[in-house]
Amino acid sequence: MKNDTTGRNAARPPERKGRAPKTGNGERRFEDIVLIAGELFADRGFNGTSLKDIADAVGVLKGSLYHYISSKEDLLYEVIKMGSEGLGENIRLCDHFASSPAEQLAAFCYGHILLNAVHDRIDRGIVIIQDAKYLAPDKREQISAERDAYQAYLRSIISRGVSAGIFDAQIDLRISSFTILGVLTSYIRWYKPTGPISPHDLARESAAFVVASLLPQAHGGNRFTMLDEVIARVQELKGKLHD
Repeated sequence: MKNDTTGRNAARPPERKGRAPKTGNGERRFEDIVLIAGELFADRGFNGTSLKDIADAVGVLKGSLYHYISSKEDLLYEVIKMGSEGLGENIRLCDHFASSPAEQLAAFCYGHILLNAVHDRIDRGIVIIQDAKYLAPDKREQISAERDAYQAYLRSIISRGVSAGIFDAQIDLRISSFTILGVLTSYIRWYKPTGPISPHDLARESAAFVVASLLPQAHGGNRFTMLDEVIARVQELKGKLHD
């Protein structure tokens, strides 16, 4: 197992330096523009969406958009920035469970999905995954820093759980945190908030799956013993697949 020295107080997304907040009707219109841009980017991609497409969907002239943004890339950043709000919300929620690593991990997994598996945030999540590469380097680094801090927060929960003997000491903190976030975020590619699975049910099942995966093996067993036997057999069979 690799040690992780990140403290939970240090694992916080950095402060953003975004556009100045708008007030009154201007703020409402700006939010509408960002929401609609998020839907279009998610559906058509950043390169497949023009400012005219966004203006038409909002119901304004293209030139009017420049009262709120300076470029399409600036608008992409606002969509992604708004799409990342759920990460900070989840950390604030999970801080209430800091006295128990197991409960905090459960809250982290449940909150990650519950707060983000809603229509607008799923659209923005898709945009983050597929279009963040089009941001300017400084803005891309800022988004990456927030993601890294979020992952460090998760690693700190797992690390404290391992130290307390709650989670299996054999796990690798870095790999497990990457894997957990991959599992928790995979819903973006298939989940529909209007479908038969509620955000609560999805979040509950996913949280149970993750928490169970970190618990020590029953009767003191090694979680890798059977797995390594299977891996050895797979490696043996792999060379025979094309014979």
